[in-house]
Amino acid sequence: LGVIFNDAMSEITITMSSAYLCFYVAERAMGVSGVIAVVCFGLYFGSTGRTRVSPEVAHFLEEFWELLAFFGNTLIFVIAGIVIGKDVEADLLTAKNVGFLLLMYLACTVIRGLV
Repeated sequence: LGVIFNDAMSEITITMSSAYLCFYVAERAMGVSGVIAVVCFGLYFGSTGRTRVSPEVAHFLEEFWELLAFFGNTLIFVIAGIVIGKDVEADLLTAKNVGFLLLMYLACTVIRGLV
C-alpha cells in the first residue's frame, strides 16, 4: 500500500484481497481458524496499515468496509429469518401470537425512540 498513492480502487482491492488471502492461507495452508486470522489481520491493519493508506482514500475505504459490513449483517439476518420461518409450525401462527409480536415490535420501537 505504501507504493500506491491516491488510487482508491487499487487500495480497496488490495485490502479486500488481503483479507481473503489471509482467510485462505489460514484455513488451507496452516489449518487454523480463518475467521480468527482475519480478525487478527483487521487488528493489525487497523493499527499499522492505516498509515500506509493515502489520506484522500482513507475515508472512502472506511465507508466501503462499513457498507460491506452492513450487507453482511443484512444477509445473515435474512438467511436466519428464512431458516427460522421455514421451521415454524403453522399452528404457532395464530392471530393472538401475531398480535403479540406486533405489540412487542411497537414497544421496542418506542423504547428505541426514547433512548
